[in-house]
Amino acid sequence: MIENVSAILLTQDKEIISLFSSTASELQTKIVEKPDFASFILEMQENDYALAICDCSKGFSECLKWVKVIKKMRPKVPLIVISSDIDKTSGGKLYEESIYHLCEKPIHKEYLKQILMASLTKSGQSSL
Repeated sequence: MIENVSAILLTQDKEIISLFSSTASELQTKIVEKPDFASFILEMQENDYALAICDCSKGFSECLKWVKVIKKMRPKVPLIVISSDIDKTSGGKLYEESIYHLCEKPIHKEYLKQILMASLTKSGQSSL
């Protein structure tokens, strides 16, 4: 069981917020949602999170910039990137930045649960 850990989620997508919140609650993990990159980064500076999740559905070039900043700030925190459609080259560039996982929409709940469990285990925040 994963106990009392937090993850931070950058998205404005209500479906993603709902999916991640319900899945994380099953794992006793709190999700803190931030609607924009500035508030996401400020929150990451002020608090330690076991996991960072970034919804990059709006565009690859902006997403790559966000990923670089997040990984520079918190290199040991697993980062999950969400995308609605991404080609292999772009996905490869994201993995070069040491993201933990790239999820393509739609995301299925059981698949997400496995990813969250694995990423929280990687961050050393679980007692599975």
